[in-house]
Amino acid sequence: MPTIHLIHGIRDDGSKTTECLARVLEREGYSTLPHPLVRTHTWNAWFSRDTKLLARIVMAKMEPGDHIVAHSHGCGIAKQIAKEMRVGKIVMLSPALNMVQRWKGKQFEALLNIHNPADLALWGGSILPGHPFGIGGAVGFWTSDPRVHNERYLSFLGPFNHTHPYFKYPYIEYIADEIETFLDSP
Repeated sequence: MPTIHLIHGIRDDGSKTTECLARVLEREGYSTLPHPLVRTHTWNAWFSRDTKLLARIVMAKMEPGDHIVAHSHGCGIAKQIAKEMRVGKIVMLSPALNMVQRWKGKQFEALLNIHNPADLALWGGSILPGHPFGIGGAVGFWTSDPRVHNERYLSFLGPFNHTHPYFKYPYIEYIADEIETFLDSP
């Protein structure tokens, strides 16, 4: 069975987000590997060289065909990985990416974007002048690529609705179920 690699977002070390999700998925029998990457911040998320460097750190521990679950800025890292190596399925939770993405040439089997229209952090980050963050995690991806699936998940939890709907109990159980259903689908 492929390993699920979990990649956290900015201003996060994964201990209260992707590592919690990894524990839930492990209880269901999945092999997981959370990546506690260097804590990034709003200012260094601007630089693609940092995204490429973080992608290479994750790829060093991946096998072709492994799955990825990423949150926020971690979704940009996941996209970079799929540009450089073949991965299985990708689940993006509130991706801080533009709603229009180019998926041609990216090496993945299928992608699920779980997006929250009430994610105020993404809406706010997308209006910062020159900032690369987009609203793909709030409105979904606009694409004709049949491998990309959007799932609207409306939640008003937490001050910015960016992490609580995905990583706090009991909602984390729902997210884990959605991930399992997607990964186990043909």
